Amino acid sequence: MLFAGHVDNSLAIVPNYEPILRKTLGGRFDLDFVGVDLDMQVSGLTYERTTAEAATHYDFAALRAACNSSASVTFVYGDITPGKVVLTGNAKLTDYQETAGSGKISGQWSCRLRSVRGSVQEEVVPPEVQDVKYGLLYNYYAVDDPRNITVSGWSVPTEAQFNETVEYLGGASVAGRALKEDGTTYWASDNADNSSRFNARGAGQRDWSAGVFQMILNRSNFWLKIRKVGILVHDTIEVTTPPGLAFRQYGFSIRPVRDSTILTDGQTGVYIGNDGRVYRTIAIGNPAQEWLADNLAETKFRDGESIPEVTNNAAWAALTTAGMCAYNNDWSNV
Repeated sequence: MLFAGHVDNSLAIVPNYEPILRKTLGGRFDLDFVGVDLDMQVSGLTYERTTAEAATHYDFAALRAACNSSASVTFVYGDITPGKVVLTGNAKLTDYQETAGSGKISGQWSCRLRSVRGSVQEEVVPPEVQDVKYGLLYNYYAVDDPRNITVSGWSVPTEAQFNETVEYLGGASVAGRALKEDGTTYWASDNADNSSRFNARGAGQRDWSAGVFQMILNRSNFWLKIRKVGILVHDTIEVTTPPGLAFRQYGFSIRPVRDSTILTDGQTGVYIGNDGRVYRTIAIGNPAQEWLADNLAETKFRDGESIPEVTNNAAWAALTTAGMCAYNNDWSNV
């Protein structure tokens, strides 16, 4: 079963039709196949949901409706594996049929798929996003290292970029509510709505003078260039410069921003780190800035060299080179 509510026989039907159709086909498509009309019969086994499964299992009512309407739907044809090339396009569905069955399998369904002329094209299946809890904490030496902690085309944000997003979300006095993840799983108190889908969590920090961990669930700090930090506390946001030269030893989070984006406000994408980790991204603003939608958990610089992990408190406080760590040196927090 490729999603709850559908028993697969080489075709998957996806709720909301983005995409609606996925058919297994190995290898790369002949380029002559792109742009032609597709006309195929597709079928599968329906799944009879119980009352308890109503919230998570699909009953094909929308599929029937699509077949009976003149609206086009989106399809994807190919091997749905990250990195694989598939065909996508728009299509009309007609001639829907469904036969009765018994038990959990209520029967067979089938319909005819005809692509909209000129809509078929090749696309690459995006990689699967990996979960991030709080990400890693970095000192400023890691931020400023010439080997680059971000991938090409992305940067540690400037104060101006950070402030642009803050102002778009209503200003420093209210933007924190829109940036913070709601609930009390990752914050001590719930005073947010996360309307921006920035997903800021109370990741805490590592102190510069003694190297101790502090403020988890209560504070989220993001490094900015040059030598600034955007501090997100409860509903307010402020940009400050920590006092003296010792600030470089603080352990704060990083949220890279894309140098330029074609996304518009609310659209999403992916970011693949130097170590291969895949993150979700979110576009915020008009014109939009594309941000990581989770804290960075990068372990390598752009040249492939590892960012040193420093666990000892005194050693952290004495650093004059790049360092990173998990909160409380516990990688389950990453």
